[in-house]
Amino acid sequence: MASRALPKNWLRQDLIITAAAMAVGCLMVWLTLTTFATPLEAQLIGCLLLPLPLIWRRSHPLASGIAVNALYIALANTTGMDLYASQVTLFLSFYSIGAWSARRGAALAARTAICIAMGLNICLNILVNLGAEKLNVQFASATTLAALFTLYLMINLAFFSGAWVFGDRAWQQALERQELVEATRNVKALQAELITRAIEEERLRIARKLHDVVAHHVTTMSVQAAAARRLLGRDPEHTEKSLKQIEASARQAVNDLRSMVFTLR
Repeated sequence: MASRALPKNWLRQDLIITAAAMAVGCLMVWLTLTTFATPLEAQLIGCLLLPLPLIWRRSHPLASGIAVNALYIALANTTGMDLYASQVTLFLSFYSIGAWSARRGAALAARTAICIAMGLNICLNILVNLGAEKLNVQFASATTLAALFTLYLMINLAFFSGAWVFGDRAWQQALERQELVEATRNVKALQAELITRAIEEERLRIARKLHDVVAHHVTTMSVQAAAARRLLGRDPEHTEKSLKQIEASARQAVNDLRSMVFTLR
């Protein structure tokens, strides 16, 4: 199964994101004290707990996404929390399931279950608020109630659909980049192999040429030496001439040998 490689500094990045989400959440709670009836301390605890699973949103995206959404539902009905920065945390956790989970079937099931759980939680909260008469009297009519449900449905549909689509797209783009990097690596390896092979073939060609040149000079020296041996004592002039030719051939062979060795190096 294909998997997406984690960046080298992923933990530091996610720690920074988590810390930023905690800080912004606490600030928003302090600025909107009347959002929940719970004490400020309880809401601050909720703001600190909710982003915590984001630390593992890339290494364990399924567990992180499920944990964030479960905490969102639990904290919204207990301690209270920030309702603004928490949406970013919720979006990022849901997005990360699609963007980082290699278990695509499990990612599909988890996101479907989260959407259902969130929808049920919203419906339940609306019904509880209506039953406790916490909403205005204008919500009493069936038409207004249907409009309220439709509004929440459209908002959450857009929210989770965007996170779903963007997450899947990020996954596909990451795999395409990895395939491109792998293809580039293979091309470079093949190029290096071809260059090495070409160098070896050129060295073999030069070695064969060196062998032919040296063999030619040695053969020439052998013939000249045999002629000098036969003429030795009978024709000193021709003997000296043959020895000079042997000397010249030997020097030429040495020069050719040096030249070939330098080229090989």
